[in-house]
Amino acid sequence: MMGFTHVGVGIVTTGMIWEAMGLSGYTTLIGAAIGGVGGMLPDIDDCNSILGRQLPILPLVINALRIEHRGFTHTPVCLLIFTAAAYIAAITWNLNIFYAASLCVGYATHILTDAITREGVRLFWPFFKGRIALTGIRTGGIVDYALGAAAYIAIISYIVNSHILQHIRSQISF
Repeated sequence: MMGFTHVGVGIVTTGMIWEAMGLSGYTTLIGAAIGGVGGMLPDIDDCNSILGRQLPILPLVINALRIEHRGFTHTPVCLLIFTAAAYIAAITWNLNIFYAASLCVGYATHILTDAITREGVRLFWPFFKGRIALTGIRTGGIVDYALGAAAYIAIISYIVNSHILQHIRSQISF
C-alpha cells in the first residue's frame, strides 16, 4: 500500500478502537493521529517512504544491515519487539500508555494492509521466510487509492460529526 493509505488506515483503526473502548475527545484524536504515525513506521526500511525521505539515514542503516523492504520490519516478530519497546518507553518516561498502544495499532495495520497486496509480507517469519499475499491488490492501484480515500473520508466525517467540533463551535460566538 502507499504511504498515505497506511497513515489513513492507521488513524481510522486506532480511532475506532479507542472509541469502542469508551475513550473519547482529545485522547481519541491524539491517539488516532499517533496511530497514523505508527502506520508509517514499518516502511522506515525504504528510502522512498514518507519517513525514509524525512530521516534518510535510517533506511540506509537498515539496508546496510541487509534488511530489505518488506523484510524484518514488516513481520509480527518486529511488531512484538516494537510493542515491548513502546510499552517500556511509556512506563519509563511516564507517558500515556494509550499513546504507546496507538503507535503499535498503527504499526499492525501497516503489516495487515501490506499483507493484502500482491507483494505480501513475511507473516510467519522466522519459521517461513516466504511472503504471504492474502489478495492480489496492487500497491499504487485503484483499490489502494480507494482504500486511502475511504479512510480520509471516514476521518473527515468523524471530525465534522464529533462532539469535539461541536464543543469548539459552542465556544465561538458570532
